[in-house]
Amino acid sequence: MHSDPQDDDVQGSGLPPREPVSPTRPQPLDPLDWRLPNQPAWSPSPTSDDDAPHGSGTHPGPETVTGPPRTSARGDRREARGDAAGEPGASVEHTAPAAPQAQQIPVAQPASAVPDARQSENMALRFRRRSPGESPTSRPPSRSIASTSRSEPPVRVGIWGAAGGGKTTFLAALPLAVLSAPDENGSWTINGATEEASEFLLEMTQLLDHEKRFPQSSQLGMPLSWYIAGEPRPRPAQRRGWGLLPGDRRTGDQSEIEFVLDLQDMPGGWFVLDRKQDEEIKETVLSKLADADGLLYLFDPVRDVTKEEDEQGNFRYFQSVLEHLMTRLRRDGKLVRNRLPHHVAVCVTKFDHPALFNAALRSDWASTHPVTNQPYIPDRDASKFFGWLCEQTAGSGADRVRRALEQYFLADRVAYFVCSAIGFRLDEHGAFDPSDYANVVTVDNEPRIRDRVRPINILEPVVALERRIRTGKW
Repeated sequence: MHSDPQDDDVQGSGLPPREPVSPTRPQPLDPLDWRLPNQPAWSPSPTSDDDAPHGSGTHPGPETVTGPPRTSARGDRREARGDAAGEPGASVEHTAPAAPQAQQIPVAQPASAVPDARQSENMALRFRRRSPGESPTSRPPSRSIASTSRSEPPVRVGIWGAAGGGKTTFLAALPLAVLSAPDENGSWTINGATEEASEFLLEMTQLLDHEKRFPQSSQLGMPLSWYIAGEPRPRPAQRRGWGLLPGDRRTGDQSEIEFVLDLQDMPGGWFVLDRKQDEEIKETVLSKLADADGLLYLFDPVRDVTKEEDEQGNFRYFQSVLEHLMTRLRRDGKLVRNRLPHHVAVCVTKFDHPALFNAALRSDWASTHPVTNQPYIPDRDASKFFGWLCEQTAGSGADRVRRALEQYFLADRVAYFVCSAIGFRLDEHGAFDPSDYANVVTVDNEPRIRDRVRPINILEPVVALERRIRTGKW
């Protein structure tokens, strides 16, 4: 879709290039795999302040996931460690099936060298271990810029996606993603630019972090304006220790960045711009998206394969907006080479959903992040993963979304990210347990967060989008 600058990173990092994805290697997904059983009763354990959770949509998933063991063809192997019993004090009333054989997920290797399997294991352990109660990151606090005056206009970003696709949860997880971001991503702060935006940050942090609940879907369009400041990671040549990770992009940035992010959280139902839609709502949607510098498009891969017959899929919320935007911006003379002028971060959400994660695991897409110890898909592979996912769910409309992205936007203005707003459950030692990783359970017919919130690729698309708008580089 867009140019892949990460290929240059691999050539200069000492890492072996990723093998081309064979169209015959991935196994077609059984649609039944996406339909999840009812959840057992679960009683959340009390959480101390030290152990409080720190996020993509409201999706219940089974607590214990079984599946065939996977043998990876890429990288060194690292056996997942951990205790499948969950957090101390948690009570789960169910009869668990026998735990499957531990599935091995390759650990992303450092750029300086390609170590053997034993060295890889030692590096992963050295990077991961920390004392109980220690915070995931340790960095000097960044200064707040709430009172900083800026001459340049704010970066305007529209967030866009289907109803129930996790837009509000994505935004709610952003402050937690800032707090728990790995050090290699730099040091960041986020502050509300208005009282309403500050209140949103505080309420959402309380909801996800302490109450372990998901926010309700947006009912009214809420404008949010946030100050975001940070010191991005340095150039790869100046990185020490691990160096460039396989998913990293060259940023070329070393100085502190400050920008104002204007977001509009709109209900997903507003994006169905048909004749039944209220004209005032239609105008609000189109004006906000047309005036945006960039778009965060949240693609919910679970929706298309689990929706009821009378529900709309991703494409229904996507196509109508594109058609109206094209008409408006063509009239205003704002198209670029006959394409929409926006920079787009396509976020494939709900990576923690067991059905999606199991599919990625079976087809050898997932790696283990050497810092967070969570499964992830490097950004360099995200575009290919999105394409593969669309092919595997052909007939659901996902493949039409991919073609529309190619037709309506310039390829070098589109980047892909695989995200989870809440992340995976890790065991008490901070290790990923492939037999017990689901981080969502059902309590009284309500999806609840089981463990800590560990956002995956929530801050990164926002920062990358701002960088692309400001510098022309992803």
